Amino acid sequence: MLWAYNIISVGIILIVFIILSYKNLLSVLFWIFTYRIKCTKHNIYSKDFLEQLNPKLLSTEFFFIVITLILSINLISVFRPFPIGWDDLWAYMNYPHLMANAWVIWELWSMMSWQTFTWIGYMFNNPTLAFFLNNVWGFLSVIVIVLIISEIFKNKKSTFVHLPLLAATLFILIPMVIFQQAKDMKLDPGLFFISIIALYMLFEFYTNYKKNKEEKKLLSKKWLLKLFLIIGLLLWFTFTIKFTSLLLISAVLWILFYTRLWILGFLWYLSLYFAIFTAGWLWKMMNVVALDTPEVKTNFSIIAVIIWIAFLITARVKTKKRFRKFIPRIWALFVWILIAIAPWWISNIISTIDSWNKIWISALISWHAERFTTDYSKIYSKIELETIEKSEWIQWLNSSGTTNNEDFWRYFGYEKGINNYVKLPWNLTMQSNQGWEFTTIWFLFLALLPTVFLFLPFRRKEYALWIYGLILFEVLLFVIPVSRDFFTNIMTSISLPYWYIFILLLALVPLIFFIPTLQKNELTKLFKINLIFAIFYSFLWGISAFWIVWYWIVMYFNFILMIVFWAYYLGSYSADDTSKKRELRFFGTLVFFSIIAMYLFMSVFPHSFNNLKSAWYKDYKTWNTTVAEAPYLFHPEYLAILYNLNIDPNKSDIFLKDSIISDKIKKIIQNNKLQNNIVWIRQLLMQILKDKNIKDIVLKKSAQTSLQNIYKNISKPKPEYKNTAWIYRIGTFLKYHISENNKRLLEDSLVTIFDTYIYDTDVNIWVDRMKKLWINYLLVDLNAATIDKDPRHNLTKRYEKLLTTFTSNKLDLIETDSVCLKVALEEYKKNKNLKTYLDLAGVNYDGYTSNNKKIKRSLKQVACYEQILSLIESKQVTQNSYSYLNIYIPHLAKLKNTQEKVMFLHKYVWHGFKVLFKIK
Repeated sequence: MLWAYNIISVGIILIVFIILSYKNLLSVLFWIFTYRIKCTKHNIYSKDFLEQLNPKLLSTEFFFIVITLILSINLISVFRPFPIGWDDLWAYMNYPHLMANAWVIWELWSMMSWQTFTWIGYMFNNPTLAFFLNNVWGFLSVIVIVLIISEIFKNKKSTFVHLPLLAATLFILIPMVIFQQAKDMKLDPGLFFISIIALYMLFEFYTNYKKNKEEKKLLSKKWLLKLFLIIGLLLWFTFTIKFTSLLLISAVLWILFYTRLWILGFLWYLSLYFAIFTAGWLWKMMNVVALDTPEVKTNFSIIAVIIWIAFLITARVKTKKRFRKFIPRIWALFVWILIAIAPWWISNIISTIDSWNKIWISALISWHAERFTTDYSKIYSKIELETIEKSEWIQWLNSSGTTNNEDFWRYFGYEKGINNYVKLPWNLTMQSNQGWEFTTIWFLFLALLPTVFLFLPFRRKEYALWIYGLILFEVLLFVIPVSRDFFTNIMTSISLPYWYIFILLLALVPLIFFIPTLQKNELTKLFKINLIFAIFYSFLWGISAFWIVWYWIVMYFNFILMIVFWAYYLGSYSADDTSKKRELRFFGTLVFFSIIAMYLFMSVFPHSFNNLKSAWYKDYKTWNTTVAEAPYLFHPEYLAILYNLNIDPNKSDIFLKDSIISDKIKKIIQNNKLQNNIVWIRQLLMQILKDKNIKDIVLKKSAQTSLQNIYKNISKPKPEYKNTAWIYRIGTFLKYHISENNKRLLEDSLVTIFDTYIYDTDVNIWVDRMKKLWINYLLVDLNAATIDKDPRHNLTKRYEKLLTTFTSNKLDLIETDSVCLKVALEEYKKNKNLKTYLDLAGVNYDGYTSNNKKIKRSLKQVACYEQILSLIESKQVTQNSYSYLNIYIPHLAKLKNTQEKVMFLHKYVWHGFKVLFKIK
């Protein structure tokens, strides 16, 4: 364990960096306080309407207000006591939280570099500080985008809009980016920030290295080595943040090969890339349909190597000078990456050999940090295990273009063949598959990018006619039903993996067209390099990342840069232009801005108001609630669940002794024999605090301190009463709050482990299997089946198998916020009717009959409400039976008819989110 990383060591590191780079820091501070965005003032006395209006100044003010508004609301939103998004609760804020609690870095485990930064916030026991540290990269990305676009268009013609602020606004207003800045604290804004710096350094080098002799002299070998050192370090750093940066690194290398060796370099790199990934079976790791047999794989690899050698020799002969200069530069980049990777790589190689006595890629990447491991040999023989794993092996993607992973499928789509790939732009824009703000990128890119190409400076004007053909094809493919169905049927019959070649060729069409047809100048050169990167990066992402939009975040910079090119060529003008030409350019800019304004108003206002309304945690923001108590005040049901999961039930006396500071309160608890009833204890302490008849100030202060101690000790239990029992977890947002959740949880969000290894039609057999695996608790997300859009409904079927197991008498219900599930369990104990039980318990998701007929969740909910009314009217609700329904009886008595009562129950009886059982 790297135990030395703490507040003191972080302070020392910061001081050392300040000493080493104080000159740079001072210059940056000076730049911050002196940098200005300058525009001319409105000239109201001019006869020229455009000078009176000054649209560039107006756009600057408008964009600045919009950016400030969104960033400010994001800051308000992240001022909260704990994470609220799925990914930050599961990983991105959970890992630094765990490391801070354990006060160690997991020895360079997996991709932890960013977590060691956000961990600083948790060092101060302040989650909000960690969120701010993660959020600040959105701010910095805005600044970097402004600086990059300003540098690109420096000393160029004037425009009617402020291009740098336009680009920054387009980025920060992508709903997905807002979601990551305001709600789900992912790593992607930080990854974006680092990535675009590396990209811009590369772009700037290749667009400017031939400017003039003076600048060319600066490009000494030493300077080049420094440049590629920085690029190499940045690229490796992006990989330590997230695996998906492999797409970035691959595309950057393509740029290097292409820009120095042209088409031969492109073909050389492509064949080498395919050879390495095919020979190493790396396509499977990228979720790409792999070649069927080892023989086919070997033959394909040999062919790719032969093609690579052929292009290598040809490139060497055709581009002698370029080739000689290129090889040292590419080696310099690789060497710097290897130097950066060396400590991490050596550590993981040693650890991998020690753990598995062999080296394999998955182990090198993820290492063997402390985590939950399952030994299925406790419940199956070796032969049985081999049979199960062989029959149940699931490939992420099959040759028909479909996947058996429901979590990926909802992003990827449900069509066969190559339809999901070819229809990617339309499906992403229209949210055809997964619709919600965390995947929304709006219509902007699909609407503008094809039109961008119309206004580029072609060598001949008629070349632009081909763009109209592209737009027409887009309409026929995506919009018109008859032609869309025609193309869909054709693409359905195409199978993978060999048709990946067709997808690649389709992606290369823009490159093949634009390289020879565009004029040669500084901006078009940058446009081509940007396009090259976009094509390869998009191709790899499209075939490997199941269209999960945040894995593609660097691409939005490339798209925004293309849109800015359009704005420039559409509305740029010089002082020598006639007034008519300027007016025409202004009108074009006005049309462009109108499209952008639609996007802005559809994004900025709804997301601003929604995020403000859902900012919540007012008491925490006003310092009336502590970090310790916040989770239990905002989610009261968490108390019983986390008490049982985090506190050893045999050590409750030690826990109470450590938490309760008043002997008088301890005596009350002991007399009532309720040491394990944490809900009752909280009610007791809160009653003492609220009771105005209690005048004992010391007792009230003791109750307040004791309550805070309970919250703190449950969330961060001490070793002497910490629960180390293992938990079988299906979903839920509770992982962050469970102590040592990196090594106590058997994760099975898609219920595949349960279905494959644990389930049996005899509910008691599966419980025995759980016991043999040393599982003590069953924690289930009641919404686990809601993501199932698979036409076969396999996830729903697996989940209903799980629901049936809840009826086992070997399970002890600890807590659930689902009234319907409680009713269903009690009803089953009396009537043993499994169908009725499933209808009542499964109110969270749509069910299906044996002939695939849909049973809407709303109908099941109404059935639950009617069952509750029946129980109340038949007077079956007592203190010992269905007691949790007593709270509704006085309110229902005031209502006249059944419809009103059902509507009341619909409003106040939640379908619930979670359930916790203890295995007896």
